Amino acid sequence: MATRLLFLTTIVVWMTTAKAEEPQTKRVTVNAGTRAIIGKGPIKPLPPGQADQLKRLAKAQGDVAKAIKELSEAQRKLVQASSPDEKKKAQLELTAAKLVLDKAQKAVEAELKTAQTPQVLRVNASAGGARIATPTAGGVKPVKDFDDPMERFLVLTPGGPLVVEVELTVEGKPFRHLRKSIIDRMMSYADSDKDGKPTWEEAFASSRFSLGRLRINSDSQKATYLKLYDTNHNGLVERDEARRALTHFTRADAFTVGYGQVAYGRPIVLSDGRVSTGGLSGNVDLVPVLDVDRDGIVSESEIAAAGERLKSRDADDNDLLYPQEVLTNSATNQQGTRYVPTTQTSRNLTISLGPSITDEQVFRMLQTVYKNSDGDITIERFSLAKDLFQKLDANKNGKLESEEVSKLGDVEPQIAFSVDLGSKGKGIQIQQASLKTETKTQTDDVVSIEFPGLILKTHVKLGSGEYPYNNNLGNLGDSYLNRYDKDNNGYLDKDELTGPYARYLEMWDQNSDGKVFPKEIVESFQQMREPQAKQVRAMVSRHGNSLFQALDQSGDGRLSLREMRTASVQLKPFDKNKDGKITATEIPETININFVLGFGYLQTGRPVQSTPLATPPKSDAPDWFTRMDRNGDGDVTLKEFLGDKKQFQSLDANQDGFIEPKEANAAGK
Repeated sequence: MATRLLFLTTIVVWMTTAKAEEPQTKRVTVNAGTRAIIGKGPIKPLPPGQADQLKRLAKAQGDVAKAIKELSEAQRKLVQASSPDEKKKAQLELTAAKLVLDKAQKAVEAELKTAQTPQVLRVNASAGGARIATPTAGGVKPVKDFDDPMERFLVLTPGGPLVVEVELTVEGKPFRHLRKSIIDRMMSYADSDKDGKPTWEEAFASSRFSLGRLRINSDSQKATYLKLYDTNHNGLVERDEARRALTHFTRADAFTVGYGQVAYGRPIVLSDGRVSTGGLSGNVDLVPVLDVDRDGIVSESEIAAAGERLKSRDADDNDLLYPQEVLTNSATNQQGTRYVPTTQTSRNLTISLGPSITDEQVFRMLQTVYKNSDGDITIERFSLAKDLFQKLDANKNGKLESEEVSKLGDVEPQIAFSVDLGSKGKGIQIQQASLKTETKTQTDDVVSIEFPGLILKTHVKLGSGEYPYNNNLGNLGDSYLNRYDKDNNGYLDKDELTGPYARYLEMWDQNSDGKVFPKEIVESFQQMREPQAKQVRAMVSRHGNSLFQALDQSGDGRLSLREMRTASVQLKPFDKNKDGKITATEIPETININFVLGFGYLQTGRPVQSTPLATPPKSDAPDWFTRMDRNGDGDVTLKEFLGDKKQFQSLDANQDGFIEPKEANAAGK
């Protein structure tokens, strides 16, 4: 007997029960690459009528999600409004947003009424089976299954996007299990009368339910939040609703993809056997500066013009090019500035795939990175991912279109990892790397994969994820006691926590006895930080290519005028196949993916040098030379020289446009 099971989000699975025989299992891609294990049985196509209804329902749900975002933005504007006019305008926008949300929700309800009330298949991947749940409420995307450890995202490399799938666990358990204790507490706060029925009315009355982040000042505001969080409109707090609410008011998903984490201090840069303290030089990408026609290739003519292109970025015209001047069009001279980040972060390095992002948004982000001069995404920009482009290009017109990116959630990932975090975690394992010509090195916490033109390094920070300054929280509790304990009885009460601090009494008073002790304050702050401490982050950062270091012959982290003028000569060795141009595969770039639990701090891309760097020897040039060398690059240019052009040329023995220390010494003191 076949039982029809329908995913409201993407697919319908037909399952056939078997008798006493061992069930066969197969992997099915659900949503954004989530792997589910289902029982034996064929997968049948969705009937046309239900397919159309499902599309309409999905569109209506998308409209609700958009309306919720607009409502949140309107609420934010109202809170931040200062003048009466701003408040009036914000209130009008809020009212309009509520109407739009109400209309969108009614559209979802109408679609649900015409549907055949399908059942939702919730998959327990760890158990290898499936359980039946009630239909997902319309208007809000379903949260991922609690036992689902799979996540998928894109890494945007110079040679095209890589589809990365990761199985995330913490000490062997699906990573979402970390938040079980938080949800348990939230459910207890929503059941203050202990009748076994947690309600939103009780939840909104408890500041501890929202960890102090939700402030409701009116009935209309409460109604707005009720619509936002009570997705099945029954007034009761369901565990999935609590999970969604936690993510909303803490802005901390169980898993998030970020754009890198900046580490501070000067890195040690290794380039062609030379060691230098390059500051940002290890992260600077010179290709966009040199590649005038934006075809991804530094042509022969562009190599020849490299010196002029680099000098054009010298914003303060001091004949020194700093990394900051390459990264920004109008940077100032950073000489003497001690702050130097070692990781360049970019907003165009990664895209998280899943129900929370639309195909159009994914396409626009891909277009920002990979479009050609005509605004199209073609296979030429996917030099590292040609197979992926061909799978996505459904109509075979040679261009990637917005409706084709939906396949990114279903295609086989190019790289698949399993990552086990935590103090007792097993680290990282490569499960799959479908791209060819790669070499792999691996330890428990680092995996390095080399592709043509790209080195992908994946790091895992093993540890508890606890906030690094938790030891100081005890001082925080004592500090509040010293400031507000007027009667010196060792605790705070309602007579001492007044004004803006009155609302903290209920949140801090862990045992609800009307007395707040320092220990309870500490516990409260620990709970406030717990969602972030139990969040898994994948931080993606770019560590650039080696062009800047190759040109920086002195190793001082900047390019002198001499180094800029000789750039075309220094670039030629990168042309490995001697075809007169430099392609992306001839300039390896390093991208790091750092998996971190909670507040775990991970500093990457900093090669360890066993011996200290030698200080460059001081020049024995004459005093007049040192005084004229205003930018300290070891050369005196005509612009710096205080004499006339004829005198300069007489001192410049080799007529290269620079007076060197040895030429200055030859002229005498």
